Amino acid sequence: LRMNRQLMRMVYGVNYVILYFLLSIHTQDVNPVYSDIYLRFTMGKKFKILIAEDQTIVREGLRSLLSGSDDLEVVGLAEDGIETIRTVGKYLPDLILLDLSMPKLDGISVISEIKKQFPEVKILVLTFHKSDEYILTAFNMGVDGYCLKTDTHSELLTAIKKVLENKIYFSPGISDKVLVGYLEGSKKLKSETDWESLTQR
Repeated sequence: LRMNRQLMRMVYGVNYVILYFLLSIHTQDVNPVYSDIYLRFTMGKKFKILIAEDQTIVREGLRSLLSGSDDLEVVGLAEDGIETIRTVGKYLPDLILLDLSMPKLDGISVISEIKKQFPEVKILVLTFHKSDEYILTAFNMGVDGYCLKTDTHSELLTAIKKVLENKIYFSPGISDKVLVGYLEGSKKLKSETDWESLTQR
């Protein structure tokens, strides 16, 4: 994918982008969100990421990981909830990687405030919490994805990509629970044991 993007920029350059938009205007079937994503990938514009994590070693590790991606740029770091909101206002990132256990202002409150002030900013939760209450509350507050800290680096990068593509992301560790909970329209998510019993019926 990286080689394809570089090749397109070298061979087609600006003319390719102009052609794309002419086709978009003619067909009128291209979502503006995907147009922006397309331009970023083809013209080398990076997505701005804010990391909100109270543990320094984790925060620095995430910055190191994401800085190795050609498509992502870490524009800010925050170590508590209040600083997170201020930093969002300063940099207007495309995506916030947010821990729920934040000092001064908890992650759920941060989600609520950011979605009120900056609804266009996407939020991907990265946490150890996988209880029913945390998951449901986070999505009810408007998060765009939920990733667990027990997931792999590769899975985290996949989660970021999916959310930036305007898709909802669930960690593999909670996907079945979330699916069952929403399908049944319940206020409390079903356990994986319940899911297994359902599939056997």
